[in-house]
Order: sequence, then structure tokens, then C-alpha cells
Amino acid sequence: MKESKWFKQQQQLLLIIANTDAGRDLLCIDKTFPRIEQIGVNYIIGTNYTGEKIAEFRIGAKYANLIRHRWTEFQLMVQWFSEFHSMFPVTAIAGRRFLTSTTYPDPDPETTTVDGIVYRNGDTADWSVIRGNTIGTAAVDTTATDAFYQVEATATTNKWNNITRSFFLFDTSALTASATISAATLSLIGSSSSNSLSATAAQTAIHIVASTPASNTALVTEDYDQTGATSFGSFAFADFSTSAYNDITLDANGIANISKTAVSKFGAKAGADVNNSEPTWGSTQDIRISGKFADTAVTTSDPKLTVTYTLPATGGVGPSGGVWNSSSFIII
Repeated sequence: MKESKWFKQQQQLLLIIANTDAGRDLLCIDKTFPRIEQIGVNYIIGTNYTGEKIAEFRIGAKYANLIRHRWTEFQLMVQWFSEFHSMFPVTAIAGRRFLTSTTYPDPDPETTTVDGIVYRNGDTADWSVIRGNTIGTAAVDTTATDAFYQVEATATTNKWNNITRSFFLFDTSALTASATISAATLSLIGSSSSNSLSATAAQTAIHIVASTPASNTALVTEDYDQTGATSFGSFAFADFSTSAYNDITLDANGIANISKTAVSKFGAKAGADVNNSEPTWGSTQDIRISGKFADTAVTTSDPKLTVTYTLPATGGVGPSGGVWNSSSFIII
């Protein structure tokens, strides 16, 4: 069964589970996230205390993968709700209780979005040449931990060996065309960093930019020059955490880059790269921030995009005279 169809069929059950502490532990959902109203293979949506919707998107099929890999635990939780909460419906498949069904989300890797890196390596080149090249030497879209960005010098004075750029694509079609986005953050977890070039804070900051890879599901060397020159937001090298999410707030241009009906395409670059600011050369030295990509085991550290938005008011009048937004309420 296709993952998206399975999630649609099991939506009521999934919402019941996702709005309990045990369910959030099982699905690796932050307990501070608002009450969940929609859950898909790669996203959750809730409404905050001001009435705005919060959508959190992942690159891979986060929730489908978690359920697939924790299928036994998921079945036990379904059984608990069935036996001790009989007022909650448990979906039947092919005339049987969900618990005993062998139907579950199928593996579906990188059929919608991708993340990874494209880099130019092995050169002994002037800064303008390596930075301005249109084709990289390698593209990696199956990496678990790698450089979000890197700039590396050669042993030859004022020559450069490597520039690495990263790509992050998110299926944000669950927002729908009628959404009005008010805020967004792109969050990354680091693993290590280096500034042996003693580059400036401006040169070492990580910047989020637009990306336009040839495919939504794979990266190729020709994507090397398919990252934007405009920063949508940045995070300081000195503050970049290797143990928690680093939230990079997107500006108005970054928000405008979010697709409400398809795939949102972002990338990351060093400040030196995005601002064309050549660092002071140092033999075989580099600047680099490395971190976790969507292929990291489990899903507690994969890149994520969080979007705050509103939908047009529809439906009847609420108890305080306000208008209900019908998409904000799901009857279970």
C-alpha cells in the first residue's frame, strides 16, 4: 500500500496516538509541539495558542519510517487503545482489526525529496575559478553525516582545493495554496566544525539560500552552481550546536521560496561563498560545518522546516463569536 494512502486511511488512529505522551515518544515528536491535527508521511500540523498553524516538514518519510521500523511497538500501542479506550475507533483493514493486519507503509526512499551535497574537489585554482565553476566533481545524496559547507585551501599559495554546498528539499504541499505564511525556520544539527583558516565570523557563518537541482529526488555534479546568491538567513559558526537543532529564521525572501503546493528547495553555503569573500589563504587549511542529513539513523536529527501559517476562515461561528476555521478541527 502506498504510504500516503495508508496515512490517509489511518489518520484518526494516528492522531489519537500522536497526541499522547507515549505516542510522541514512539514517533519522536517534541512534546511541546501543539496538538496535532494532521499527520503525513513527512509532516505534522497543529495550531498554536494564537490560532496560527504550525507545520513541521522533514526531507524523508520520517513518520512512515518510524512506524515501519517500530511496527511491533506501534501494534502494541494500537492494542492498548483498543482494549482500554474503547470509545476510540480502531481502523479495520480487509475486515480485520488493524492490530492483526499485515498492511503497513511500504519503504519509499527519495521518491519526493532529497538532501545531500555537491562539491568541487581536487583543484589547485584561484578563488574565482573554483567558486564560479558550473560543475562539481562529486554529488552525494545518501550521506548520513557530511559537510553542510566547506572551503579548503591547497598547499599552493592563494590556491583553493574544495568548495562544498548542501541541498535540502521538503515536500510542503500540505500547506495548500490558500495558506498565508507568517514565519519559517530551517533547522539543522551539527556534528563537527573547523576554522583552521582563522576566517572571519562573516566568512564562517552558515547561510540558507535557494536551490534549483535538476531533480527533486537525486543530486548530480551539474547541480554545483544551482544554489542562490541571496542569503535567506544565517547562523554563527561559533554558536552552531552539535547536540541540538540550530534554528535559522528565514527572512521574507526565504518565506517566499516556500512552495505551498509542491516542493520547497533550499541549500546552505559558507558566508565566504555566498558573499564572494575570499578567506585569507593558509596551506591545506579549511572552514567547515558538518552535520546530520536525513539518512542519519532514526529521525531525531534530520533537517526540518517549520512553517507558521494561517488559512482563510470557513465554516460556522464559534462559541465566542469568532469564526471556526474548519481545517483546524478534526473529529475523532
